[in-house]
Amino acid sequence: MSRVFSPMTLRDLQLPHRAWVSPMCMYACEARDGMVGDFHVAHYGQYALGGAALILTEATAVVPEGRVTAQDAGIWSDAHIAAWERVTATVHLLGGRIAVQLGHAGRKGSKRRGLPGDAEPAGPLRPADGGWQLHGATGEPFGRYDPPLPAASVYLAALPDAFASAAERAVRAGFDAVELHTAHGYLVHEMLSPATNPRSDAWGADPAGRERLLFETVAAVRATIPDGGMPLLVRISTSDVVEGGRTPADSAELAPRLWRPGSI
Repeated sequence: MSRVFSPMTLRDLQLPHRAWVSPMCMYACEARDGMVGDFHVAHYGQYALGGAALILTEATAVVPEGRVTAQDAGIWSDAHIAAWERVTATVHLLGGRIAVQLGHAGRKGSKRRGLPGDAEPAGPLRPADGGWQLHGATGEPFGRYDPPLPAASVYLAALPDAFASAAERAVRAGFDAVELHTAHGYLVHEMLSPATNPRSDAWGADPAGRERLLFETVAAVRATIPDGGMPLLVRISTSDVVEGGRTPADSAELAPRLWRPGSI
């Protein structure tokens, strides 16, 4: 018998079944300030109305330069709380539950969204056009996009607190759970993978160094959100699908170290 339609409990969050809505980037914050609006209320509300057990938001930036596009959602300031409250209140009114996905795009950011009808095709969004300076594990660019700055140690050291502050705002905005986006080549994953992180400092000289940003972020967020009942989810890429990258065996070894009794 399938367990898809059986109840599931994550800490104090009780879900009626296991059909979730995965994160989908919408690139719909037209004012380019990370503020969600009417579109997002309707977008997430429809899934609650349709009976989804848990809805995960699009990747939501913890700092402005952590966006993929200028139209990404954000939660890097207290001003974003009220906007997200409209979304969570609608989802709850319609019987759903919702988790925020927190992320930092790293070297894969500052892109034009390239949606149908946009005047400009997909490609790099340069600072002169409203883009921003990228930060990555190294100065190596992602594909045809602009090269990032190798993230300074002081910048990396501040990021767990940025994630934690964003998580605290998510709690105040009424979210039921928090997910950390540490996959898909974004900054935390970029730091984690030996294929993209050849650094020789404390953030990459060995496996512990490459894992440092991930584990410090998990610890900071877990210490910030309600200890008793709020679930913390961590999304990882099972495989880098590239020679010298992380493998399914690496992910299988990592997962139980992310989860410890009381940790996430």
